Amino acid sequence: MEPKKFKSLLLLITFTVFLLFIMVNFGVVWELLGILVTVLMPFFVGFIIAYLINLPYVFFAFIINYAAYFAEIFRSGIQSVEKGQIEAAKLLGFKSAQINLKIVMPQVIKRTLPSIGNEIITLIKDTSLVYALGITEIFKIAKSISTRDVTLTPYIVVGVIYLILTAVITKLLNRAEKKVYYEE
Repeated sequence: MEPKKFKSLLLLITFTVFLLFIMVNFGVVWELLGILVTVLMPFFVGFIIAYLINLPYVFFAFIINYAAYFAEIFRSGIQSVEKGQIEAAKLLGFKSAQINLKIVMPQVIKRTLPSIGNEIITLIKDTSLVYALGITEIFKIAKSISTRDVTLTPYIVVGVIYLILTAVITKLLNRAEKKVYYEE
């Protein structure tokens, strides 16, 4: 692997970690609000202890999983840029950083944006999987409320929340795709 591509891969992994941090913290807000309302305070202290113990495992699982997906998406995007364009830029006297920033990356972003969008939406939906590691999130809160009140309404609310999140992300990604769209 060339050093330039390796630096791009490190930048991608850093971006993925930051994105995952934002997505997991968005779920934390819902968790804390739900637990404060539905659980007594002594149980809240136990939750914080359990949460802090399991949280690194959640971060590790999501980071490793999605870093691999995003790395593959960007790798294929970088490889899709024709070598002739890079060679022409070198002949014109562009530096390596200029080639990557002004020629390669705009094409990579345009070509990989739909795949990135799909992975972001999948990441939002996969946040419900942290339930398996004992972390309380909106699906677990809905389950406890549903069990307590014997109703399916909490599941419907959670479904609507996920639907709204994916709809907003989809709209934002559609706007981004329209901004970077150009004829090849």
